[in-house]
Amino acid sequence: MNVIKHLLQKGQRQHTQSTMSWKNQTDKDTVPQTLRFLPAREPESHSPCSLFKMFFPESVVSTLCPNTNAQAAKYKWRDVTMREMYRYIGLLFYMAMVKLPSIIDYW
Repeated sequence: MNVIKHLLQKGQRQHTQSTMSWKNQTDKDTVPQTLRFLPAREPESHSPCSLFKMFFPESVVSTLCPNTNAQAAKYKWRDVTMREMYRYIGLLFYMAMVKLPSIIDYW
């Protein structure tokens, strides 16, 4: 109960400290201040690849590649490159978004 009472009192204090007041017909009109909202930086046009790399930067893929290669080293394996890993991840996203009846239909 004390918390509610405290919040009510706090709200009343803020209300009484307000600088806003009612105007009458004899008061001159004032133009409100116009605020310019601008982005922190100018937007750029992005390619699909650059947008994809925002979520999968090279630092992530450069970690995935050696770990994939290390795990697969126990089998007959050719090391995967970063370019191949990007293609594989892109293919996974494509297959998740474009549903085809059979896995064979993607090839």
